[in-house]
Amino acid sequence: ELFAVLTPSVFCTLMELHFRLFSGVPIVMIGDTGAGKTLLVRYLAQLLDIPLHVLDVHAGTSRREVFGLMTHVVAEATANKKNSLLFFDEINTSSEVDLFKELLCDRQCGNLYLPHNVGIVVACNPLLVKKGACSPSELVYRVYPLSPSVRFFEWPIFPVRSSEERDIVLGLIAKSAIDANVVRSEAFAELVLVSTQFLREYSDHVVSFRDAVRAIRIVEYFCRSSLVPSQAPRFPGSSFKSDDACVMAIFLVYAARLPSKDREKFQASVSTALSRLRKSAETFWSAVARIVGVLTESFTKNSHIAYTPAFRETLAGLMLCVQLKLPVFLIGPPGTSKSQAYSALFSHFRGSNSVSEFFRGFRAIQPFTFQCSATTQPSALVDLFTAGTRFQAQAPNILVCVVLEEVGLAASGSPDALKVLHAFLEKNQYNPAEALSFIGISNVDLD
Repeated sequence: ELFAVLTPSVFCTLMELHFRLFSGVPIVMIGDTGAGKTLLVRYLAQLLDIPLHVLDVHAGTSRREVFGLMTHVVAEATANKKNSLLFFDEINTSSEVDLFKELLCDRQCGNLYLPHNVGIVVACNPLLVKKGACSPSELVYRVYPLSPSVRFFEWPIFPVRSSEERDIVLGLIAKSAIDANVVRSEAFAELVLVSTQFLREYSDHVVSFRDAVRAIRIVEYFCRSSLVPSQAPRFPGSSFKSDDACVMAIFLVYAARLPSKDREKFQASVSTALSRLRKSAETFWSAVARIVGVLTESFTKNSHIAYTPAFRETLAGLMLCVQLKLPVFLIGPPGTSKSQAYSALFSHFRGSNSVSEFFRGFRAIQPFTFQCSATTQPSALVDLFTAGTRFQAQAPNILVCVVLEEVGLAASGSPDALKVLHAFLEKNQYNPAEALSFIGISNVDLD
């Protein structure tokens, strides 16, 4: 998806990867999250039409898993004599970094040797200290240091140039299912770019083209679904316009991350781009409040929950993220109704047994809830996702949603515990059909 438009810088990086790979130089791609490391490898394998074997490494990855994949790859390469590519992603999230040194530099794993027709690439995040950190141990990414022999082959991968971002976003929109006659592509792309720049400048959040892809998926979903209740104008309709889908996408992907003190500043920043998208004089946050009100009006009110504007925003966001399998973390201090929000969502999305006619048009949601603690181990999270995947395969008419309560406790107790999430949540981008919906609840900020 990143290469909807093959810009000059992307093309040069892709060619360099190709030259390094087939000249036999060990490749250690290092770069920030969202820089495009994984997509570069996937795209090269697609261009060369060669098999790609991927292992998403995490803290729970064992030597047995690596050896099992190696056995399969070696047997396949020996039998068919064709070129293939072996890719290990996020290798420095595992304490078994010495194993990947052996694979990369010596091209062997135990008594198995990689044939000459198998290329190997590894990717990792950099060892960076947080801005303003008081201690060098306060890292941006909780990773293990690489051995000197591996660091010798480091190849920095930088994000796409800002001058090329516009072309890529427009290319993503053009290749999506968004109808250009319904949504103004140029204006929506401008809104995405302005929002991206705002978060880079005023927040510590990581933003990349993955966020643009998420925003496009939300607009696509609005354009093809009857998400708005039957008693309200259906989307797209005379009162609920296609522009509203773009506003909601920008809110969920970008604006929802901002603290309340930056909301007015964000609204001022996107006002020009928003005016090109829609002729209405309605402000960004007024439009969000109106759309959220429409999306949440079918929820049954009770005396135990205060349906405040903030709670409605959370509820509407969860509704869309769960349906689209977009991973979401609710982060806030105790008492901010995080658990009540997803409980209200699950109690209404019960398929044909739903109280409201509106919710009967959606699949029932089956939560797989796990209470994290300081003693949570990666293997426990692996078992949870495995059970959820098995249940989803047996009940395709039910939407499985994994819920992790008190994620911050797991992160504080064992820094490695949450690294396993990357491998499972990555499926939401590359294999949505096999992915599970995900909600994480935390009282503190996460890695």
